Amino acid sequence: MTAPLTALEQMLVEEIARRADAEQHLADYARRVVGVTPALHHRYICDELERGILNDEWDDCVICMPPGSSKSTYVSHAFPAWFLGRFPDDNVILASHTATLAEKWSRRVRDTVASPEHTRVFEHSTLSRDSTSVSKWSTSENGEFLAAGVGMSILGFRAGLVILDDVVASFEQAQSATQLEKIHEWFKADLKSRMKPHAKIVNICQRTAAYDMAGYMMKEF
Repeated sequence: MTAPLTALEQMLVEEIARRADAEQHLADYARRVVGVTPALHHRYICDELERGILNDEWDDCVICMPPGSSKSTYVSHAFPAWFLGRFPDDNVILASHTATLAEKWSRRVRDTVASPEHTRVFEHSTLSRDSTSVSKWSTSENGEFLAAGVGMSILGFRAGLVILDDVVASFEQAQSATQLEKIHEWFKADLKSRMKPHAKIVNICQRTAAYDMAGYMMKEF
């Protein structure tokens, strides 16, 4: 007859199970490592991102939500950190309408990947010791993260995951066909050409015009 587990042994079993959940599921990772509590719509986002990455159900995903819905917390912060935990030798590009905004999220992802909680979940994935920049940094397994503003050249960098976070700066900009065309051309000429075969792209935004970046992707892809 097997002896019952001691209290300490039971705690260790439960901890191992929680770490496995965080490794497998983005919502559990966000709760444990990023320190946020996913609402129902956040869990839906996390589940959809998991299906694309782990089950290869899609190559491009558009998420349109209003301001204040915490979409960036999950898609631009928790998601790339979890992705680099699972694929520490792959590369990520996160682009926004300015380099400053992209670097804000890059800093949060970098600090999360460097955190003890991330390392407890992903023992073989942490921040490279020489990664001090917020615009471009690497993991201990030679994966890389690049933060880019619209219009920035991305030559010499290839990514398995691309995240677009509000690449249209404002409602006013979205009403200009000329401005939108510049964004679309940058995406086609610079960003899309930097994607590896079968790379995933996620665009999160608030809809501002029929042919904004979300409209462009839904029509052209």
